[in-house]
Amino acid sequence: MPTTVQRFLAKALLYAIISGAIGAIIGAIVFTYIIPFGLVTPYLARIIPPQILIHNFTLFNYAYVILGALMMGLISFKFTHYIVLTYPIFVAMRRKNEIDLYLPHAINMMLGMAVGGVRFYDIIKCIAESKEMCGELSREFEVIVKLVEDFKHNLFDAMRFVRDTTPSEKLAAFLDDLIYILSSGGKLKDFLKGKSEEALEEQETSFESYIDFLGIMAEVYLAIFVLLPLFLLIVLVVMQLIGENVINLYRIAIAIVLPIATISFIWLIRSSLPMARVRVVEEVDAKERPLISVEKGRVNSFEIVRWKRIFRKIRKIVLYPFEEKTIYTLEFRFLSFHFALIAILTFAIASKFFGVERTIIITVSAVAIPLIILVELRNKKIRKLEERIPSVFRELSVLNEAGLNIIEALKVLSASELGLISKEINIVRRRMEWGTTVHKAFSVLAYRIRSDLTAKIVPIITKALEVSPTFKDAFLTVARFADAEINFRKRVGAHMFTYVVITYLSIFIFLLVVYIFIKSFFSAFNVNATSMGTIHLGLNLESVKEAFFEVSLMVGFFSGMIAGVIGEGRVEAGLKHAYVFLMATYIVFRVLLGG
Repeated sequence: MPTTVQRFLAKALLYAIISGAIGAIIGAIVFTYIIPFGLVTPYLARIIPPQILIHNFTLFNYAYVILGALMMGLISFKFTHYIVLTYPIFVAMRRKNEIDLYLPHAINMMLGMAVGGVRFYDIIKCIAESKEMCGELSREFEVIVKLVEDFKHNLFDAMRFVRDTTPSEKLAAFLDDLIYILSSGGKLKDFLKGKSEEALEEQETSFESYIDFLGIMAEVYLAIFVLLPLFLLIVLVVMQLIGENVINLYRIAIAIVLPIATISFIWLIRSSLPMARVRVVEEVDAKERPLISVEKGRVNSFEIVRWKRIFRKIRKIVLYPFEEKTIYTLEFRFLSFHFALIAILTFAIASKFFGVERTIIITVSAVAIPLIILVELRNKKIRKLEERIPSVFRELSVLNEAGLNIIEALKVLSASELGLISKEINIVRRRMEWGTTVHKAFSVLAYRIRSDLTAKIVPIITKALEVSPTFKDAFLTVARFADAEINFRKRVGAHMFTYVVITYLSIFIFLLVVYIFIKSFFSAFNVNATSMGTIHLGLNLESVKEAFFEVSLMVGFFSGMIAGVIGEGRVEAGLKHAYVFLMATYIVFRVLLGG
């Protein structure tokens, strides 16, 4: 945190004073209007004689409000002061978790560079500069670089400083062992290889714990946010029969609580994933540079042709799905224009023949169905590409061991049948043959496939290739690392498939129970109305039906999104489940129940 201890303590006190003042004002309002002195007078009469209370009512009232305001102000002051002072602990814990998460990936990067012959200090510097790939861990290594370059410290002293100040015990132990190995003349490659294997073993244990955690989260969500809303709604309908008008409040509460709970569950599941997430940075291509034209009659002058650049961007967005040759390279941010156009046209046409509700359903279906198909096809292709990555790099390492350089190895490999990834290998090979640097050629691979796995392995590959023609050990490390992640995803999918099926069963049982309840409920009231005449109960049957419909829609949509996150680890994977649940709900309420 970029502040001194004295400044931080002063800020904590200032925020606490401001919070205490606000709390005192709120307390005065609460004890004046919401909990006035008259409500507590009967209880005080047991302690203080009633005559004294009556004669000094105004004085007691002022004292009651002042004491209440002071109490609320003191609570606000203490609470804010405590929260601000403990905030560094939460920052340290967040940094510790992120450092521990990225450390295995950084060790693999360091091993790849060490095998390639990179100097140790350059390895440290590379990790410090890889903020997109190493997160908070790069900040720790950046401290080492600053101490060495700016403050002229010895490298070992700088590493000891980080060892003593880092919030991560794993990083501290790693740096301690690293200092000992380097200072005693040990082999860095053997040390990093052992640490890489140790990290893979620890990762395997964390994978098992994460799978168990996912199962618990799935069961908790199904129990609290799928089954409980139905049970509460039925109870509230019965309560309304005796005059309790609470269904509207329940609908509002569900509309507020369910989205917040779902987002919290998704964040908790994704943040607990025991794998580092890295960001793919697009390489700026020549065609994306600003268009310029030289001004006639003026030497060394030019102007940017802005209108041509704008026109080119519009053309790219409009023709994007037709010019893109492969589905796995599609970027949905460029397709948003086309989906918006489909939605507008569908709504305009459907509104002439159907009512508002059916028009919305048709419009949503017209957008959701092609979007779901594209998402699923794209993810299926990417999974197939990723599954071939370990075998590709094992074969490249074998070819390098046979004496081939990277271009020759890629040429041999591209001649064999490898499925979809053959095209990507050919693209990398051609770019390298045309004179593109190794980094840019492989960065295109990461940008085209756009997955966490390729984003993680590309830096290891490029560093190994930039410093040495011998890359077999680095590529074997990449293959082993990729195998571990792919197997983990398969295991998660296999274990969580059961919970996805349970989610489907829960939603359909939910709808079945609602259908039976409403049918029986409405039939009973129709019979009573026929035999007894008008029924005077504080219950609007249509309102009850609409309440069930709205709650079922919300439960179905958010349960579908959770099913996607639990089953495949991606929010967009929940679109297909959410769409199925929404359509099932619509059919039950508007077709079977005749709404």
